[in-house]
Amino acid sequence: MKITISETARISLDEIIDFLKVRWTVKEINVLKNDLKKFRKTIMDDLVKYLSLETLPNIKYTLIGKKQIKLFL
Repeated sequence: MKITISETARISLDEIIDFLKVRWTVKEINVLKNDLKKFRKTIMDDLVKYLSLETLPNIKYTLIGKKQIKLFL
């Protein structure tokens, strides 16, 4: 499976990481980055089915990492 990440999503992730750098430790940010890498592998392997938003069923999400971060697909 090929994964395409939009430029908007890349910019948004960079902005989120910049925001978290003020509130989180370097270790916590690195854990998040590793969790995102694991999540990407999970998507590529198509191992997980994702929940839908009740109000917008076309939008899927999952929780990643120990901080229970909600990632939208």
